[in-house]
Amino acid sequence: MNYNGFRYVFLENGATYDLDPSVLSQPLGTLNYNIQQDPKTYGSTDFAASFAVGGTVYQIDGYDPAFRLAVEWEGQYYIAQCVDTLDNTALELSTYFETAELKDRTEEVQICDHAGQSILSTLTGDDAEALISLLTQSISAELTNDQYQEIARAQRSGESYQLMFRLKDSTSYTMYVIPALSIVSAGDNRYLVPEEYAQDLKNVFSELPQTPLPMG
Repeated sequence: MNYNGFRYVFLENGATYDLDPSVLSQPLGTLNYNIQQDPKTYGSTDFAASFAVGGTVYQIDGYDPAFRLAVEWEGQYYIAQCVDTLDNTALELSTYFETAELKDRTEEVQICDHAGQSILSTLTGDDAEALISLLTQSISAELTNDQYQEIARAQRSGESYQLMFRLKDSTSYTMYVIPALSIVSAGDNRYLVPEEYAQDLKNVFSELPQTPLPMG
C-alpha cells in the first residue's frame, strides 16, 4: 500500500485483527488499485494498493500514521506497516523507531533464528531497552554486490538473527541482524552499525550460536 510518500505492507501477509472501532479515526480515504509503484502517479494523500482494494483506511489512535494504519475491508480489519519511502529517500532507523515509539511499546524482544522458528533468548526491561538504543545507532547503507553475497552466506551459516519485538497491543514488529557483519535489516532497508558500536552488538549474540542451514 502507498500513502503520503511511504510504502506499507500488511502485517502477517494480510492477517485480520480484532480492532475496536473506537480506536480508529475518521476515515482517511479508500484504497485504489495500484497499477505501478511510481509515486508520481498518485497525489501525496492518495492510497494505492494491490490488496483489499476498496477498503477504508483509518488512523489508529496512539499510532503515528507514518508507522501504522488500519484498513477495514469487507467487515474485517487489517494493519498496514510502513517499510520504506516511495522516492528511495533513506528511511533513517532512529527516526523510524522514534515514530513507532518502539522503546515505549515493547514488552520484550525475542531473539530467534533467521527463520523465526526457534527462540534463542528473550530480553525484557533494561536489556530490551539497551538493544533498541544500540540498534538506533545504525546508519543507512548502500551495499555492494559483494556485501549482499556476504549476507546470503551469513544467513546460510547461521549468523543472521530475527528480532521479534512483542508490543503491548499484542502485535509484533520484526527485523533482522547479522552481528558478524554489523548489518541490520528493517523493512526494505539495510543499515550498518558504526564501528564504535559493533562489538556491543556482537556481545548481545555471542552466546547464541545457530546451526548452519543444510546445503542444498
